[in-house]
Amino acid sequence: MKTTRPIEIRQIRKSYGEFVALSDVSLTIQPGEFITFLGPSGSGKSTLLMIIAGFTRPETGSILVESQELVTMPPHKRDIGLVFQNYALFPHMSVEQNVAFPLRYRSMGRAEKRERISRALEIVRLEDFGARSIDALSGGQKQRVALARALVFDPAILLMDEPLSALDKKLRDYMQIELKRIHREIGMTTVYVTHDQHEALTMSDRIAVLNHGRIMQIGTPKEIYERPVNHFVADFIGDTQFLPAEVDGETARVGAEVFRLAHSSVDRGQKGLIVLRPEKTFLVGRDEQREGINSIECVVVGATYQGGSVLIEAELPWGQRIHLRRSTNAGTMSTMPDPGSGMCLAIHESDTIAVEDDP
Repeated sequence: MKTTRPIEIRQIRKSYGEFVALSDVSLTIQPGEFITFLGPSGSGKSTLLMIIAGFTRPETGSILVESQELVTMPPHKRDIGLVFQNYALFPHMSVEQNVAFPLRYRSMGRAEKRERISRALEIVRLEDFGARSIDALSGGQKQRVALARALVFDPAILLMDEPLSALDKKLRDYMQIELKRIHREIGMTTVYVTHDQHEALTMSDRIAVLNHGRIMQIGTPKEIYERPVNHFVADFIGDTQFLPAEVDGETARVGAEVFRLAHSSVDRGQKGLIVLRPEKTFLVGRDEQREGINSIECVVVGATYQGGSVLIEAELPWGQRIHLRRSTNAGTMSTMPDPGSGMCLAIHESDTIAVEDDP
């Protein structure tokens, strides 16, 4: 059975002694949504997942699904599939036996069980691996077996706790695409936990960014990346640098220059930070026309070749150094500025946002 109503998480609080893991966390997860809890170690993301699963009990708060309270419900009655970071497979069982395990204590005929097992293996593209032993599988195959086992009983909610962290980068990138495909195919409400921003941006319908037990921001990947609400979110998502600024409504003073802002979360007259992404920042000559562009004088310090791009370092008038990235397309290297060149660091007005200078 799939959930047809939102999962309502209301004012969840959990502490361990003096450490507050979650502080009045509230959010709504839509039916069929792939939502990611993203944050650094100790942010509370896994604790929140374990509370939804039923393995951790909050001190206060409520989780409602289909008008049922989950907080007081035993884990085995929550109709939740869970994929762990370490796979948690039975090494003495075959692939098929591992996938079949959740069906042992469910009332259904042998034919239906066979059909469900076949369907789960087909979804994860392991239909020809049923007889194999777990030890004969690669890391990615083991992860897909764990996923098939979580899906085989058709749970209402799928929870995934950093399931790709043990894989190498190439395999992790492949599995991100696979998990996105599977979610698109089955449409199951999925809650995913990771500290990897690239995973979150690649796979999610929405991302909830957590820090110190609180939700900093919830939004689509584009909203989180393009419109972070504070310093922490902007710094945690992407390769981010900041320029100190004094914000005055739709403009901000940066050094001796005035930048026009596309967006700001800073109150008028307050100090803030201009968010710089290396791929959105570029260099222009000091005498070039700059309509629609914010810029400030700088001196090129050096450039580092990195294969598909060159990382340029530039120094601003007050000594701060900024990195920007330039593609190594044909002709790029021949036009690269020399160290010591006087240029202007530039960013389009449409890409210029200011956030609060919070710790």
